[in-house]
Amino acid sequence: MRILFDHQERLKSDSLTSWNVITKKDFNEKIIKELVIPLLVRIVMLCVTTILVIQNLPISI
Repeated sequence: MRILFDHQERLKSDSLTSWNVITKKDFNEKIIKELVIPLLVRIVMLCVTTILVIQNLPISI
């Protein structure tokens, strides 16, 4: 019973914090920072490694 009560209190305190108040602008910035930028970095790295590998391949026609 005590554990359940603590959990409910924690949920109440969480809902009162400003973390749960996320505006659309903040949400978009978070998506851009956490998804788009790493994705772009990976794409660029993949392109660079592909170009380097292609340059180092022996060409036999």
